[in-house]
Amino acid sequence: MNILCFIDNLNAGGAQRQICYLASFLKKKNNEVTVLSYHPGDFFLDELKKNKIHYVILQNKNKLLRTLKIIKFLRSSKHDIVIAYLRAPSIISEIASIFGRKWKLIISERNNYVNDGFLKNLFRRLMHLFADHVIVNSNTGFQSIKKSAPWLKNVSLIYNFTNLDYFKPKKNLLDKNEEVINFIGVGKYSDQKNIINLIEAFKIVKKKAPDINFNLEWFGDNFNRDKSNKYLNRIRFLINKYSLDDVFILNPATQDILDKYQRSSAFILPSLYEGFPNAVCEAIACGLPILVSNVCDNSFFVDQSNGYLFNPNDPLDIADKIISFIHLENKKKHLMSTNSRKKADLILSKDKYINSHLKIIDKFR
Repeated sequence: MNILCFIDNLNAGGAQRQICYLASFLKKKNNEVTVLSYHPGDFFLDELKKNKIHYVILQNKNKLLRTLKIIKFLRSSKHDIVIAYLRAPSIISEIASIFGRKWKLIISERNNYVNDGFLKNLFRRLMHLFADHVIVNSNTGFQSIKKSAPWLKNVSLIYNFTNLDYFKPKKNLLDKNEEVINFIGVGKYSDQKNIINLIEAFKIVKKKAPDINFNLEWFGDNFNRDKSNKYLNRIRFLINKYSLDDVFILNPATQDILDKYQRSSAFILPSLYEGFPNAVCEAIACGLPILVSNVCDNSFFVDQSNGYLFNPNDPLDIADKIISFIHLENKKKHLMSTNSRKKADLILSKDKYINSHLKIIDKFR
């Protein structure tokens, strides 16, 4: 089959990682595969090149002209199936479908848009009527569709997969007793990731436990040195204001994130909402204890056996969980690490991920 995978960009995001993995799998199953995007970004471009996947980018600074350009491309598409990830690509694909099309459309919701009002959610779900199948990657999203859009019948829940052969613990990592606790955070510099409340929590930790030795390195996309990211500017301001420059370290996204996970003591993510948190999955696959916000599907990955859940709106609760983890005996930290990897082996199956997609695609052959 001739399949088009459509996403906004190839930057270092979870949805981007998943659609590039999917494109590679589909290519290996003897399909012709093209990836389409419309914003610059080449973090996963090497993955596509390695698997000889055709890549098309349709850019235009004018949003309307760019959208029309994409719709024209889709309308004239010779593909058998279009798979659209994320909100904007899905809506554009659905608009291109309004007056009929020859290809089948599978759209995939990759996030839980908890801040959208009733009308926005209603519009988005009504537009799904122009799709042939809807995929969600979290139980929270699946239940939301069942409740708010019962008219949508072709809906599937497919959890993301993580490459467990690549993301794995470093063999000797758990054998050492750490004098410094090195936290790692991974996610774009945006209000969704709630980094400001994490900074507030770090300020509390420093005040309540001044003698403990810890730090955090955060790796994220849209790390703009030109100060165009207002949220990132606020983060930098607060780190400087609270004199946390030596313990709260900001970095751009990295191709070598595996090494960063393997060198860390624990993973922390204070998101206000999530879809299926790819960074959490990578971290548990690497055998890290996990400290995350108690939102959406996070409790599916994290419980007392491998980490802590906290209230993302309460910096004091975040701080208390950080202190509790730091004060754990090394034996208990090591057990958390072991349990994280066990969870990853149980729930992050590559075969289940690709076979679930193929089952949907095969209906359209």
